[in-house]
Amino acid sequence: MKKVVAFLMLVACLALVNDVQAMRLKGDGVSDTYKYIRYVQDEPYSNLYENNLKISTENLYPCAIPEWRLKCDLENSGWYYYKKRMGGTPCVFGVKGIALNLENLGEDVIVIKWNESLIQLGDYNGLPFFVGMRYSDAGKPDKLVNTILPPFSKLKLPVFLANVEWRNGDTFNSSGWKDGYAPVKEDKSLQGLLCMKIEVNGESKYYTFRTPHIEYPDQLAVHYSADK
Repeated sequence: MKKVVAFLMLVACLALVNDVQAMRLKGDGVSDTYKYIRYVQDEPYSNLYENNLKISTENLYPCAIPEWRLKCDLENSGWYYYKKRMGGTPCVFGVKGIALNLENLGEDVIVIKWNESLIQLGDYNGLPFFVGMRYSDAGKPDKLVNTILPPFSKLKLPVFLANVEWRNGDTFNSSGWKDGYAPVKEDKSLQGLLCMKIEVNGESKYYTFRTPHIEYPDQLAVHYSADK
C-alpha cells in the first residue's frame, strides 16, 4: 500500500512539473502591450508559387479579448492575460487575423476561391472572415467572395478568423459580438496556415502559405509578470 501511495505522489509531482499555467500580466499600461505581439521572424515572410503568385506577410492583427467565463488562473494553457480590475474580467492576448500581401507577377488572371479555402490558427481551422462581412455571416461559404488579381497587380488583404461569437452582457460587460481569435502561447508555438484554392486559366489547385511563429515579447512578459 505504501508503494502505491508513493507512486501516486510521484505521478502528481510530475504532473505539477509539466503543468503549463496561464501567465497573468499586471502593471501600469499592461492593457496596451498586446499591440507588441509579433512574428518571431523580423523580416517579411514570403512564398513565390509556380503560378506567379507571390504571398507575403509582415504584420498581423493582435488583440486582447475579454473572456469573462474563463478562469485563466486555473487553465493549463500557456496563454497570456491580464485582468481589467482586481478580481475582474480576464483579457486574453491573442491574434485575430494576419495581413497578406498578394502580388500577381504573371500575365494570367489569378482567382482565390475563399469559399473553398481555410485558415488555421491555434485551435481554429475553418473558413476565413473579411472586412465588410456581417458577423452573423461568419463561417458561411456562400457569403465569401473570390479575390481576383489581374496581371501584374498587388493587393493588401487582411484575413481574419471566423470563430466570432455573440455574447450576452452581465453586470460589468455589455452585449455584443466577440471577434474570433487564437491565444498567443508562451512557448511561441502559435503559427498561421492558409490553404487556398487558386484558379488560373480555368484550372484550380490548392496552395499553402505558412506564417512565421508568433510571440508576445519575452522582455514584456518578464516586466509585467504578476508573479515577480
